[in-house]
Amino acid sequence: MSASSDPSHEFGLPEGYFAQSAFLADEFVEELSRVDLEFARKNAVFESKPFVRTFERALDRLQAAQGALGATIAKLEQTASSSAADHGKKMARLKKTFATVGGSFERLETQISEVSSNTIRIGEQLDTVAKEKERAEAIKELVEFYAELNAGNTRHLDALLEGGAEGMLKVAHTLRRLNTIVVDNEYSAPSDAAAKRQIEIYSENFEKAMLSSFETAYRDGDVPSMGVAARTLDAFNGGVSVVKVYINQHPFFLSSMVGHSTDSADDGADANAMPDASDMTARPPPPDRRLAQLYSDTRAVMYKDW
Repeated sequence: MSASSDPSHEFGLPEGYFAQSAFLADEFVEELSRVDLEFARKNAVFESKPFVRTFERALDRLQAAQGALGATIAKLEQTASSSAADHGKKMARLKKTFATVGGSFERLETQISEVSSNTIRIGEQLDTVAKEKERAEAIKELVEFYAELNAGNTRHLDALLEGGAEGMLKVAHTLRRLNTIVVDNEYSAPSDAAAKRQIEIYSENFEKAMLSSFETAYRDGDVPSMGVAARTLDAFNGGVSVVKVYINQHPFFLSSMVGHSTDSADDGADANAMPDASDMTARPPPPDRRLAQLYSDTRAVMYKDW
């Protein structure tokens, strides 16, 4: 507090008197009348009028200070009340704003969920349409192949065969579907007889060519070419014919058949070597040597081929 604004000077009190933490009325009266008391002691005469005038001036100043303080307090209370009201209004507006923002976010989340659901449904519909389109294109292509074969034209199928492994695989699928159509339309019109005959001839030639390719690759040890031919024939007829060719040419199966024919003469001797075969309490006979040899040969072939 600066010296100019210190109210202690107005009462003739020491600087900062009213700023002290403890206030005693007796000390205040004594300090207020200190000048008058010193004058009375010096003259050894007690005059009441100086004390009265001093206390009246102090009382006037105290009343004025009380009024000013009351006005200041009232102004501060009014300001605080106004600030509290403004704060309450701002908080209400802020709360309303938060509620509006929360509602907006909820609506936005709902809209996003709806858009996501619609997007999923649209995606599913597009996927269905794409599948239907692919199916329609496949049916259209199959009808075109059927019409060409009915006219004796195999140009498109021949072109596919020249397209490598993918082309041969597509020819295999196409011929399999065409053969299914021929079987399902057994009592079709006579005009379709040419197509049926052409499909059968082309399928037979195609199967022979693939089997020949498999046999050549097998003899040459060309495993990738064997795989192409095997996959193509699997798409054509389930791979039955290529399995038969593989079995008929594999040395393991040939040696097994030869061994079976040479060992058949020993069956009687082996049967006589087990006189207790019908006795359930007898010790089990030793493992069959032919079965053990078959397991051993099978294991060796699997390790060799695969």
